[in-house]
Amino acid sequence: MNSEAPTSTSPQLSPPVRDWLHQFDAASRSAHAETVADLFSDVFLTADPRTVVPVPRAAFAGALPGRRDLFRSAGLGEPRLVAASETRLDAVHTVLRTEWTVPPLPGADRAAAELASTFLLRHPPGEGIVAVAYLNERALTDILAPGHPAHVVSPLAEGS
Repeated sequence: MNSEAPTSTSPQLSPPVRDWLHQFDAASRSAHAETVADLFSDVFLTADPRTVVPVPRAAFAGALPGRRDLFRSAGLGEPRLVAASETRLDAVHTVLRTEWTVPPLPGADRAAAELASTFLLRHPPGEGIVAVAYLNERALTDILAPGHPAHVVSPLAEGS
């Protein structure tokens, strides 16, 4: 997790949600896609402005390395968390809103990309938190667009 990330000090995040976000951020930077996928339900909903699809956890784990490669090929580095907020819906569900910046790679002729993702988290008493929905405000093709072919489709949008 980034030292400047709000998850380490953000008072608006409850400890369990802050811990989930810390795990998501740290695992997303690692080469262990299964660790990221374990933070999600067996099947979860993913959506952006263009698509809505159910995604099996195993397919998500398989798509994560390709997503990282797409970012790199577009001249973008690792996403960095810049803001997070939580809204408790009921005893079991929380909405976690996150904002990220993705800096350009050294030497890349492009600006940083901004991302905003919202997670619907489920945390039944006595069980760990899992994401049951992963909503992105921008389609991956729009994020990658500067200097990247427009025909790129998110591996998650295809449910693969």
